[in-house]
Amino acid sequence: MKIKLSIKLFLGLIFWTVGCNKKCFELTFDSIEFPETVLIKEGEKAMQLHDFFVQKATEGKWFQAIIWENGNTILNAGYGYANWLNQNPINSETAFDLASISKMFTATAIMKAAEMGLLSINDPITKYIDNVPSDKQSITIHHLLNHSSGLPEFHDKKGDFEKMNRKEALDKILNAKLAHPVGDSFKYSNSAYTLLALILEKASNQPYESFVRDKLWTPIGLDKTGFHGEKIWQEDKIAMGYGDECHNGNTPSNWEKMEGVLLGNSGIVSSADDLLKWYLAWRNDEILNAESQKKMLEKYLPNTRYEDTFLQGKVWQGYSWEIHEDPLFGTAWYSGGSSNFGFISMIKIYPEKNTIVILLSNNFSKENGTIRSLSNIEQIENILF
Repeated sequence: MKIKLSIKLFLGLIFWTVGCNKKCFELTFDSIEFPETVLIKEGEKAMQLHDFFVQKATEGKWFQAIIWENGNTILNAGYGYANWLNQNPINSETAFDLASISKMFTATAIMKAAEMGLLSINDPITKYIDNVPSDKQSITIHHLLNHSSGLPEFHDKKGDFEKMNRKEALDKILNAKLAHPVGDSFKYSNSAYTLLALILEKASNQPYESFVRDKLWTPIGLDKTGFHGEKIWQEDKIAMGYGDECHNGNTPSNWEKMEGVLLGNSGIVSSADDLLKWYLAWRNDEILNAESQKKMLEKYLPNTRYEDTFLQGKVWQGYSWEIHEDPLFGTAWYSGGSSNFGFISMIKIYPEKNTIVILLSNNFSKENGTIRSLSNIEQIENILF
């Protein structure tokens, strides 16, 4: 199905040379004919969602959407291009950089390791990490999982691809001053999830990437989910990012393999198809048992990232997952990620409505905005519920 969309605002798609901060060229256009794409629509709700998504696409947003409800995929559609130069359309097989959704896999890997008897979530980090400073010795795996450790960021000054090995990352994390006393309050922490990955490696005697793939992905058939720098995707099945910054062509398969900076907190690449497969396996207890799932989704402490928004006071923090509460849908579990390279994504699960929304985008920028804005999510929920 081809959809011709008139774009009434100026849309500049900026392409950068590899390793350089200069524009290669800039495209501006008044209209674009979207490519042939898989479009599954079932029912009036799906048609309303599709119309809403088409409108967002006319504003210059490119993304893949999957809406699953009560056992059926009611909408599956790509809007825009995975790679404009090659004219590759976005579809549900397109792999996107997930950014911080990667934390969901790290937390799940920790819970899997706990089920295997390799560690306990109540273990102090001193059991796995040597020479921990006195102010951090009371940190447990539990604190790392729910962002209450007080560990500040350790790599933001030079960006996601700062050269840093595992030991250098660990030293920076341990030597940083705590943002607040251990367990005192919420502070989102990439450092905590890098530390979780290092603990997982020590407890399992296996590289983080291998444990995640062997124990989580392979058993349920996620063969098109991987890590930065891997060559497991066909060229037309991986998205290029059109964002505010550039690195190695903004294609995740061309990025460096993870080391210290992104380990455990980012660096995973996947498709909407695989993420839906992941959720369906999760709900069928094929990944974790019910007890572990319950622990991941408990409301441990208030999440304060949404102050001054309509979500203030309605969001709690679990293990990697945010727990949202609203009279419209009851409870929802949310995981999201974004980067300066154009990628932004979300998974939102509504257990009381037996619904999941997956949105993956590759052209997020300060100027262009995002399909994942709070107002857009609210409109999607108003259509669904």
